[in-house]
Amino acid sequence: MHTGIKGDIGVSKAISYYLENKYNVFLPFSNHLPYDLIIEKNNKFEKIQIKYRSLEEKGSVSIKLENNGVKVNLNSFDKYFIYCIDTNSSKEITTDEILSREITTAFKVRFTPANNGTGRNYLGEEKPNFSCPYCGATKKASGGYFTDWISVRNHTSHCTKNTGEYYVDKISGPIHYKDEKLKEKITSSYKDVKRSFQSRNKFID
Repeated sequence: MHTGIKGDIGVSKAISYYLENKYNVFLPFSNHLPYDLIIEKNNKFEKIQIKYRSLEEKGSVSIKLENNGVKVNLNSFDKYFIYCIDTNSSKEITTDEILSREITTAFKVRFTPANNGTGRNYLGEEKPNFSCPYCGATKKASGGYFTDWISVRNHTSHCTKNTGEYYVDKISGPIHYKDEKLKEKITSSYKDVKRSFQSRNKFID
């Protein structure tokens, strides 16, 4: 598909999105500005740069912050509107989020469920609530909060309230043994997970 057509699709998707969310939308006269739209709601104006992308590996898209050695001026607009053609969905990423992470070359945005850990350059994601499914603890006995599901799994092995009903997957988090989507959610060997449940007298097919 021609690059110009992709750009037109991205703009049309952005206009529809903002109008549906009750924004006033303005199109700049010039094609050489660092933004593609201006939106307004409740007297707040924002400049939007639009990106059309296809999915890459691991279900994400990449946005470069430099072109031929020239850095993108993140102070010249307020947010990216990123449209993914493969999922027919969009996400907004503010330039403030990019600047706060001190990302200088490129960032990624995930458009499909994560099947690997999150990284510093992945933006627009909500952090999971890492907590024990039995006692609700969010901190390690040695101090400090859980930072991933593996540390939660280690905690459950000696949690006094552990009833053996959950398997804590390193990506999906706690999964109940009666969960109908157990096989879809686990990223470890299903046989190993099944054996683990059965050793605790929790039987699954």
